[in-house]
Amino acid sequence: MRAISAKEEHWARRLKHFQGFFFYPPLMMMLIASASLGRADRLKFIAVTFLSGLFIWMFIEYGMHRFIFHRPERGKWWTFLPWVHGMHHENPRDVRLIISPVWFSLPISAPVWLILWLLTGDWHTSVLLICGIWTGYLWYEFVHYSAHCRVPTTRLMRFLKTYHLLHHHTSDAVWFGVTSPYIDRIFGTFRRLPLSRRQ
Repeated sequence: MRAISAKEEHWARRLKHFQGFFFYPPLMMMLIASASLGRADRLKFIAVTFLSGLFIWMFIEYGMHRFIFHRPERGKWWTFLPWVHGMHHENPRDVRLIISPVWFSLPISAPVWLILWLLTGDWHTSVLLICGIWTGYLWYEFVHYSAHCRVPTTRLMRFLKTYHLLHHHTSDAVWFGVTSPYIDRIFGTFRRLPLSRRQ
């Protein structure tokens, strides 16, 4: 039996952090197929509802980052998230503090989906919304990982990397949007990028 090389062991250790990218897409495909069965307006229904979920994610991302992750730690059990995020600011390249495992992200999704179901009153709509939210979440994880651990090759990714690293190294009171700066413009936490940082 062939021994595992150091490179293979390295990638095996890293891949376990990316479990969400293997777990959520198949789950979303099954849920989308199930939620759209028997609908005459299937494609329009999927597109509009799914994109609405992506839009909702932008507000979830911003709200969690600004009002939960950057909440002062006060020794209570619910300050676990601010503590972990503080550790991320101290150790920004530690993958364990960048990407959330499925055992953590999925339980958080459950109450979000339940709220969507109660608000819409429709199981199919709430499923497609949560799938859009999960897609936004995976994009967030990819952008966040790329900002700290990759050298981006596209103009968009270079901009997003610069934008997020300004939040880390210039001021953690602004630039809360990770996947888009537009949410910061809405809530007044956008600042123009310094001339030296513009791509």
